[in-house]
Amino acid sequence: MDVPKRIRDGGVLALCVALYACGDGAPSRATEPGELFHVSGTVQNNTGSPIPENARLVLAWIVFAGPSDYTYAFGEGYILPSGTFEIDLPEPPTSVLNVGAYGVGILVATTSTELSEGDDLNDFPIEDYIGATGEYAVVYLSNPTVAATWSPWTSGFEAGYAVGVGQRIPGSFDIFVPTSADSVVLILDDIGNIEFMNWG
Repeated sequence: MDVPKRIRDGGVLALCVALYACGDGAPSRATEPGELFHVSGTVQNNTGSPIPENARLVLAWIVFAGPSDYTYAFGEGYILPSGTFEIDLPEPPTSVLNVGAYGVGILVATTSTELSEGDDLNDFPIEDYIGATGEYAVVYLSNPTVAATWSPWTSGFEAGYAVGVGQRIPGSFDIFVPTSADSVVLILDDIGNIEFMNWG
């Protein structure tokens, strides 16, 4: 799968969506060390077909600070027959952090049985991916001060885990603003039908 890259040099962010949004609901709270962070929400199935029984939910972290951009699979959840989903996240490894300070992850629905922790989603066929969290991202800050120097929008988040909803900024990079961790929407559709967000 050729996942497009995050924009810093004119490219497109991998598996992050660029739909307009504004934060609502109670902000997500940061976690204490060792505490799991719970994210949940509803499934918006645009395919007109039943959700595949082998569908899995994987958190794909977008990492740009290094020799090359990559995605890193860390965190797995469940898509439930009720049309909802859930995922519990432990403290992430440093491999998912940009400049060692912050991580941004997109929940991706997949039917791959081989994709596992640490894998780059670019190494798997695009047909393996059946959806993503269009407007939403999981945000993790280990060093808010450093994070804010790279992506100023992170100053709206506390250290630890949170959930952000995308907000388009005309003429500039898009941003995430805090929103509730139980209001996330997972869109099932061809990946090509989901616009990806240009966060900066």
